[in-house]
Amino acid sequence: YQRRDMGESVRVRGCFRVHLCLSMPPGLSELTSQIDIVSVPNTTPACRVEVFQFPPSSVLSPSTPSSFEYIYILIPGNPGSACFYIPFLKELHERLNREVPVIALGHGGHDLFDHNNGKVFSLNEQIAHKISFIRHIHTLHPRAKLILSGHSLGAWVMLNVMERCPELEPVIEKAVFLFPTIKELVRGAPWVVWLCTMPPIRKLLAWVVHMLIRLGGVHFRRLMYKVLSLFLPAAASTIVAQGLRFSLVENIFGLAREEFHTITTLDAITLQKHQRKMIFLYSEIDNWAPESHHVQTKDMLPNAAANEILRDGTDHSFVLYYANSTALKVASLLRLPSSSSGR
Repeated sequence: YQRRDMGESVRVRGCFRVHLCLSMPPGLSELTSQIDIVSVPNTTPACRVEVFQFPPSSVLSPSTPSSFEYIYILIPGNPGSACFYIPFLKELHERLNREVPVIALGHGGHDLFDHNNGKVFSLNEQIAHKISFIRHIHTLHPRAKLILSGHSLGAWVMLNVMERCPELEPVIEKAVFLFPTIKELVRGAPWVVWLCTMPPIRKLLAWVVHMLIRLGGVHFRRLMYKVLSLFLPAAASTIVAQGLRFSLVENIFGLAREEFHTITTLDAITLQKHQRKMIFLYSEIDNWAPESHHVQTKDMLPNAAANEILRDGTDHSFVLYYANSTALKVASLLRLPSSSSGR
């Protein structure tokens, strides 16, 4: 497992690695080998988050001076582990002729392992983390154009980044909204999810998870993996089974509660200001960002670079089963002049 503090890389070895091999759910070592743990630049107190960058070390710790024309930066939804987006970003990199490095910036507290001593991060802190990262990336690669991308909640966070960082406007080439929850989020929430965001229920769930892990340990995580594998792909089952802990439950449902209270109406001013750079992708079977949102943004933003709805069965959690097809669609909509996305 690689920890990276803005240029320093240390691999975990010895007995700890043996312990991980014995206790982790299947496939976890392969996942962790692709993820860096990175300190968010310029944050107090310090925060470490999961980051996936491909090719490895290409964006945050470049070994040579940057010659990239574009960098694709993805902000995840909720849950916000960068691990979920590995297949999508690898396929997108391939579809962009391997010319555009890709990076996913995970949310604080949503990691496979707890790197922040159980801290629960607010929605505003998550936005601040992304602003710090994106500014840092621009500092490292001042000549590169940035392609910002946000999935679900990440689209709303991305919109806030654009609104709060006017100095980045000249270097933002495109803003890709993947199944964006940028208005009336609570309307799409199942009642069970809404119930789990209530503080007493959230605390109870967190404590139940904590006690099950304490009592069951490795056996509980392996059982969780087997149960989840009945409904989810193997990689996603591994991510959830390993990441599940008290602070993760608090971070996921605490963030969701803030989302429900905060994401209400469209930020029409920011949307209209940047519409020529914006690409929207919706799904006809998405309850979180329904077809009516697609219609509204299409009417409101007639000069958007693209605004399309998928009718091929792709759902809101596209990373589970539709990562490759969505990557192909995004590559075709980007229409980058230096890459051929029709491979």
